[in-house]
Amino acid sequence: MKSLAEANGYAITDSEEMFKEKFSTKEYFDTEDYALRNLGFIIRKQSYYKDYELTGKYKYTGKFADPSMDAVVAKDFTAAPGVDASMDIEENVSLDKHGNLKEYTDISQKIKNHEDYDNVLSAYVALFPKLAESGLPGNTPLIGYRAYSHSTVAGEMDINGQKVEMELEVWANGVDEAPFVGEISFTLVFDDYMSSVDSIKRAENFLVLEGENLGDLVFPNFSKFNGSKVRVLMNLPVK
Repeated sequence: MKSLAEANGYAITDSEEMFKEKFSTKEYFDTEDYALRNLGFIIRKQSYYKDYELTGKYKYTGKFADPSMDAVVAKDFTAAPGVDASMDIEENVSLDKHGNLKEYTDISQKIKNHEDYDNVLSAYVALFPKLAESGLPGNTPLIGYRAYSHSTVAGEMDINGQKVEMELEVWANGVDEAPFVGEISFTLVFDDYMSSVDSIKRAENFLVLEGENLGDLVFPNFSKFNGSKVRVLMNLPVK
């Protein structure tokens, strides 16, 4: 990755968090026919580990995602009154099965606590009221699709003066199982999105270079893994 960056006018250097490992499980809740996902809703529970033991700390994320940024902003996806949550709006850019850029935007509410909720829709509507717009009954049972995540920082890249961590993450179906999907990702944070077009284009260009040059190195048959890790976890078709 460093060689690819250097050959194309980018620079990746070591970071303070270099190769620090993180372990967690990420469980996505939906119905058997993916009714929530098909409407743009995502529910995720992340469980944290230390020294290979569960810490009892969880992060619950509720999201609404759509290709249209206007639709996402208009949804006004909020946490329930009295619930301590942090909000993010994120434009997610990846590669399609042809290696071209594709994107969608999501708005999320993230809650950290020690609670373990029942796997029924009403438990999550109590946290994220907009989920009720799915039209599903509150007693709808939810299926958990769990991935075992192992991630590390592989360095940082300078994008027009902003230091951006390069994260490597792989998912497996169990603690001792081989990974079934992997990802190289980086995140740019802006206070003013519209004034950051040059940085965004530069980052997107490097993403395309990664797809063209590193895909088969990370995983053979790279096109199978383009785009969403959750799609692969749920065994949904490539778009």
